[in-house]
Amino acid sequence: MRKQLSTLLLFFAILAAAACQRQATEPASAADSRVLVALQPVKVQPVTRTVEVVGTLRGDEQAVLAAKVAGRIAAVEHDVGDAVAAGTVLVRVEAADYELAVAQRQAALQAALAELGLQSPPAGELDVDKVPAVAKAGIEAQNAELRWRRGDAMFAEKPPLITEQEHDDLRAAWQAALTSRELAVADARAKAAMAVVRAEELAQSKKALADTAVATPAGGPWRVARRLVSVGDYVKEGDALFHVVDPQPIKFRADVPERWSATVAKGQTVSVVVPSASEPVTGVVDRIAPVADDRNRTFEVEIRIDNEAGRLLPGGFAHGAIETRVDAAVVFVPQDAVVVALGQSKVFTVEDGKAREHKVTTGRHDGTFLEVVQGDLGPGDEVVISGAARLAEAVPVQLAPAPGAGK
Repeated sequence: MRKQLSTLLLFFAILAAAACQRQATEPASAADSRVLVALQPVKVQPVTRTVEVVGTLRGDEQAVLAAKVAGRIAAVEHDVGDAVAAGTVLVRVEAADYELAVAQRQAALQAALAELGLQSPPAGELDVDKVPAVAKAGIEAQNAELRWRRGDAMFAEKPPLITEQEHDDLRAAWQAALTSRELAVADARAKAAMAVVRAEELAQSKKALADTAVATPAGGPWRVARRLVSVGDYVKEGDALFHVVDPQPIKFRADVPERWSATVAKGQTVSVVVPSASEPVTGVVDRIAPVADDRNRTFEVEIRIDNEAGRLLPGGFAHGAIETRVDAAVVFVPQDAVVVALGQSKVFTVEDGKAREHKVTTGRHDGTFLEVVQGDLGPGDEVVISGAARLAEAVPVQLAPAPGAGK
């Protein structure tokens, strides 16, 4: 009996010892099950929102200079790359034929003026009484009238001092003199009109002679972009001779998707990247097309860029970022904090020793940080950057010691 009692007491002692040992080891096991994590604060900073565009650089103005008259090229005054002011002659067409035409038209005009007794074409309505032929006919008409009136008085005497035939002849002579004057006036006006025509023909010949020298248009300063002719070439009226461009300022034209029509506005700053510049250059939205292209649903914008240094080349490619607005406080999280599962991005914070899950939508990169476009994170929050892949909602966590702790 005593032996059985001893055995029973030994059994209970063993159970008690096992229970104490299990109770002592449970906290250590629970502590070991926590996930070791490291935290890092989110970053809040302003962000400039942009609309990305691509397009082509163009000169402020560009023109194709064409021949205004036909002929053989006599001289080429400038070549590709030359900087020229407005009105600078670039090419000359042989002028001999046009000089002869001017001389001929000048002689024809002088002959027409000589018939009128004038030195220059009348500026307005012709004063016919100053034309010698008209003046002569007028004097003859006055004399015929005087003779008629004297003859009429003599015929009225009793008895008449002249015969009826003589009376009729004097009247007919007066009427004929009046008609001669009218004819002289009509002839003078016709010759005056012809003189005006001759003057216009002379002006056209002089203009054709002047057009043998092809010069740059108003504006500029211009740069010669292309030369299309050489000395000795024969050109017809309208043939292209030179391409010139005014590269200051540069116009950057790009197509913007229709959805940004309410966002892009005149005067906005644009950061432009071009292959010919080592750093981005700054432009300004200068013009916006009022209609969208119905083929690709885009509208054109024109961005003005200073090109005083001449580094930007018309015709080149450019990429621009139109700055539409600035968001003052945008949350960024470290890239290592973002966990993607089943197409959903999420980050974790720690609350009361446990992980808390936050679903987020990320946006632009900023170094090693990602913008949080949608989510409930804010200034002061700390997110898990180490161990996040092992976490889920409410999983116990243990914070890793801060770097340098315990030293």
